[in-house]
Amino acid sequence: MRCTQVMRQLQYYLDNQLTLEQVRILEAHLTHCAACQDELFLLEEVTHTLRTIRPVEEPANLTRTIMQQVAAHPRMQLEQSSYKLLRPSLLELLAAIILATVTTFGIILAQPPLRISSLLGNDHDFLSLVFINMQHQLIGINNSTVTLVLWIVGTVLGICITLMVAGSEMRTLWYKAMMERLPVW
Repeated sequence: MRCTQVMRQLQYYLDNQLTLEQVRILEAHLTHCAACQDELFLLEEVTHTLRTIRPVEEPANLTRTIMQQVAAHPRMQLEQSSYKLLRPSLLELLAAIILATVTTFGIILAQPPLRISSLLGNDHDFLSLVFINMQHQLIGINNSTVTLVLWIVGTVLGICITLMVAGSEMRTLWYKAMMERLPVW
């Protein structure tokens, strides 16, 4: 029998779960192999130690004590206050409404069927003329330049909207993180 097979069967040997034939083969190997004997002695010691361990009784108020400590932990209080970040202030709501309105007007003015059905449909008001002028100027510029400018503006606008809606605590954390990453001049 090989040592790897003996190592797999040692725990079964200690638990008296081997057949008589398996026990004889195992014991014959153990008489000649010092490494397997050492492993057997180690397993016997562990088994004996496990059998002599007495279970520890838990206090009656253990659950309540743990829950009180968890509730009093500063990190838990921070997580509970994070729900306040989901409640924007009046100024933040107003900024989000204004940005959504500007976006909606931009979409309406960009599509002729919507523009005709709106109050801006006569193409003679100031806002329509400004928008059409901007549209003609953008068409004359290189497409990659327009894409880059729109990407930068969209990214900055997205960051601004996110920071307005996020709340003051989140803005402070973001500002600190940005200041740590900027190079010192």
